Amino acid sequence: MAVTRKVRRFSGGVYDLGLHVVWCPKYRRPVLGGRVAARLEELIRQKADERGWEIVVLEVMPDHVHLFVKHDP
Repeated sequence: MAVTRKVRRFSGGVYDLGLHVVWCPKYRRPVLGGRVAARLEELIRQKADERGWEIVVLEVMPDHVHLFVKHDP
Protein backbone atom coordinates (compact mmCIF):
# COMPACT_ATOMS: atom_id res chain seq x y z
CA MET A 1 0.00 0.00 0.00
CA ALA A 2 1.45 3.34 -1.01
CA VAL A 3 1.04 6.26 1.37
CA THR A 4 0.73 9.61 -0.35
CA ARG A 5 2.94 12.25 1.16
CA LYS A 6 1.04 15.37 2.05
CA VAL A 7 3.40 18.03 3.34
CA ARG A 8 1.67 20.39 5.74
CA ARG A 9 2.68 24.00 6.09
CA PHE A 10 2.45 26.48 8.94
CA SER A 11 4.06 29.83 9.72
CA GLY A 12 7.24 28.25 11.11
CA GLY A 13 7.90 25.67 8.38
CA VAL A 14 6.67 22.45 6.85
CA TYR A 15 6.24 18.96 8.24
CA ASP A 16 5.11 15.42 7.43
CA LEU A 17 5.01 13.44 10.67
CA GLY A 18 3.79 9.89 11.00
CA LEU A 19 3.99 7.15 13.59
CA HIS A 20 3.91 3.40 13.01
CA VAL A 21 2.83 1.71 16.23
CA VAL A 22 2.67 -2.06 16.72
CA TRP A 23 1.64 -3.64 19.97
CA CYS A 24 0.51 -7.04 21.18
CA PRO A 25 -1.02 -8.64 24.27
CA LYS A 26 1.24 -10.40 26.74
CA TYR A 27 2.72 -13.55 25.19
CA ARG A 28 0.96 -12.64 21.90
CA ARG A 29 -2.16 -14.50 22.93
CA PRO A 30 -4.94 -14.31 20.33
CA VAL A 31 -7.44 -12.35 22.44
CA LEU A 32 -8.23 -9.47 20.04
CA GLY A 33 -11.17 -10.94 18.16
CA GLY A 34 -14.90 -10.37 17.81
CA ARG A 35 -16.39 -7.73 20.10
CA VAL A 36 -13.02 -6.99 21.72
CA ALA A 37 -11.48 -6.09 18.34
CA ALA A 38 -14.48 -3.94 17.40
CA ARG A 39 -14.36 -2.06 20.72
CA LEU A 40 -10.59 -1.59 20.51
CA GLU A 41 -10.88 -0.14 17.01
CA GLU A 42 -13.68 2.16 18.18
CA LEU A 43 -11.57 3.42 21.10
CA ILE A 44 -8.50 4.02 18.91
CA ARG A 45 -10.55 5.95 16.34
CA GLN A 46 -12.22 7.99 19.09
CA LYS A 47 -8.86 8.95 20.61
CA ALA A 48 -7.44 9.83 17.19
CA ASP A 49 -10.40 12.14 16.54
CA GLU A 50 -9.92 13.81 19.94
CA ARG A 51 -6.24 14.43 19.20
CA GLY A 52 -6.72 15.45 15.56
CA TRP A 53 -4.69 12.54 14.19
CA GLU A 54 -5.30 11.08 10.74
CA ILE A 55 -5.41 7.28 10.81
CA VAL A 56 -3.74 6.01 7.65
CA VAL A 57 -3.83 2.29 8.50
CA LEU A 58 -5.42 0.46 11.42
CA GLU A 59 -5.38 -3.33 11.54
CA VAL A 60 -6.58 -5.23 14.59
CA MET A 61 -5.47 -8.86 14.32
CA PRO A 62 -6.08 -11.62 16.89
CA ASP A 63 -2.60 -11.32 18.38
CA HIS A 64 -1.41 -7.79 17.53
CA VAL A 65 -2.39 -4.31 16.30
CA HIS A 66 -0.82 -2.19 13.55
CA LEU A 67 -1.51 1.53 13.59
CA PHE A 68 -0.05 4.21 11.32
CA VAL A 69 -1.11 7.79 12.07
CA LYS A 70 -0.24 11.24 10.76
CA HIS A 71 -0.17 14.07 13.29
CA ASP A 72 0.77 17.69 13.87
CA PRO A 73 4.00 18.66 15.64
